[in-house]
Amino acid sequence: MKLILTLLLVCASLTFAVDDEGAAVLQDSHRVSRIYTYNRADHDVTVRAENPDKSLLDKLEYAWHIEAGRGIDLKVKYESDAKTDATGRWKVEYRFMLKGLVEYTVPGGASDTFVKGTATIVRGYPDKTASYGTGSWDWDKFVEDVVASTPERKVYKVSTKDGVVTLTLKFNLAPQDISGMAIEQNDVKFDIEINGAKLAALGYGSTGSKFAILGVYQHNLKTSFCNDDDQAVCLNHKEDGRIAAFMRWTPTVQCSGVTYPIGQTTVEVDNTMKEAGFGDDAWVTFWSIRGDITAVPRVCVWDPQFATLEGSATTVFLSSVMILVAFLALFF
Repeated sequence: MKLILTLLLVCASLTFAVDDEGAAVLQDSHRVSRIYTYNRADHDVTVRAENPDKSLLDKLEYAWHIEAGRGIDLKVKYESDAKTDATGRWKVEYRFMLKGLVEYTVPGGASDTFVKGTATIVRGYPDKTASYGTGSWDWDKFVEDVVASTPERKVYKVSTKDGVVTLTLKFNLAPQDISGMAIEQNDVKFDIEINGAKLAALGYGSTGSKFAILGVYQHNLKTSFCNDDDQAVCLNHKEDGRIAAFMRWTPTVQCSGVTYPIGQTTVEVDNTMKEAGFGDDAWVTFWSIRGDITAVPRVCVWDPQFATLEGSATTVFLSSVMILVAFLALFF
């Protein structure tokens, strides 16, 4: 018995320090069916998802924001109820920025995925210079899709004024499968739509060139590919490695009836993309559309999502420990 207890304690302590637990931990975590309130302004959409159990004061908040000349960003914040969380409040806070597009070419025989140092940058969007993430965006206003929205489940859209990029934001979706990707309660779902014909009209596109979507994560979390899902990036607490959130995406882009695969480079720190006041580092990644989206008039739609861990620090810890307990039970 002492041996079993010792093994459990050792495994529990190791579990608490496990790094990159993976997307499965978050997928299997407890989700609360929350009461959503929405506030839309011209350049902001803020959403508060409250626990219907009024004895619990945990908070889940989302905020999409456009600032003049910049890209568009999503901020997510979750805090457990300190009064009921005996081990201390569980906090998750992160920011994701859509920074631009990169038109690029690759040398003969190389992978057609954008890789820094290997691919040649033709020009960035929206600045048209041989760089990326530095252009001045010109966004229109957020509008509600009144056809797709309900009082409980809202859908908002926003586009660049040149019509090249459109984002569709979806909140409080019912659990479902979208393009082979499981959507759970309280996930943030958004579609990125790129109009290849309008890109071409602005002078983008050349023989053999392709486009990549540039995204930047900024927070006080470690960021890397999830160890159990190559179509997801995990955000883990630096202190103990427990997963806090992840971004997942569909492996293809749908372009007016044509399907192109998505390729992604590694996630790496690039603090030239860092913006003051939010997090230690800027983690940068590129999603490459492996097909020519300007060759013929095409509108390409890609489906990412964000999921955030809910619950107390205790339940987060126990979700991993119980897996080990069940495993050890097979041997004792």
